[in-house]
Amino acid sequence: MKDDSVEDILGPIDSQDYKMVAVVEEWQRQDKSVENWIYIGADPDTPWRAKVGLTTGNLGTRAGCHGNPEYDILHAFKIKEGVPPEKVKEIETQIHESLEGEYHRYPHRRSDKPSEWFKVPAIDAVQVVGNILLEKHSWQTHWFHCHDRGEDVINSWKNEKLSKELSGENTEGLTRAPYKATDNNNPTVSAECFMPGGCGRDCECWD
Repeated sequence: MKDDSVEDILGPIDSQDYKMVAVVEEWQRQDKSVENWIYIGADPDTPWRAKVGLTTGNLGTRAGCHGNPEYDILHAFKIKEGVPPEKVKEIETQIHESLEGEYHRYPHRRSDKPSEWFKVPAIDAVQVVGNILLEKHSWQTHWFHCHDRGEDVINSWKNEKLSKELSGENTEGLTRAPYKATDNNNPTVSAECFMPGGCGRDCECWD
């Protein structure tokens, strides 16, 4: 949908509501964005802990960790393009505070200052962080509500190989997906839907 023209999606523009045109154009803009993320990182050798951080740039800039060759990004939730860096930082801080209420936060060994690492299984951290974003920051995320599934969805990036590795599943043949935000819920939205985010041709997501 992100590469289709507005006319392809809505039909002749002069017969459409200008507000819907604006919605589709904004959704396409957000679909193409590769900046602003809240991510969960993991080391498969220590699956009981997770790193929760941010980047206001490309997600690939956070795919490595100095001194830990096993570290990688597991999952990343898309914050909207246009949300200023200070707001992204505020979102990260509030997520850390929420996590601290439930999970141990590891301090840096040298300084004893709080780190971005928490004692929570990385797979579980994805769900926890997603829930915090939906509850407190949904309007800053690349988000939609799916009526067919009856749930809210934040478009995100998923490291399928690391996810399966942490779950003890076979990873043979899996490769890294491009750093683009998509619907990573299961099941995903209907491929037949012409509406941004949608849930089928007759969905009510944007009513």
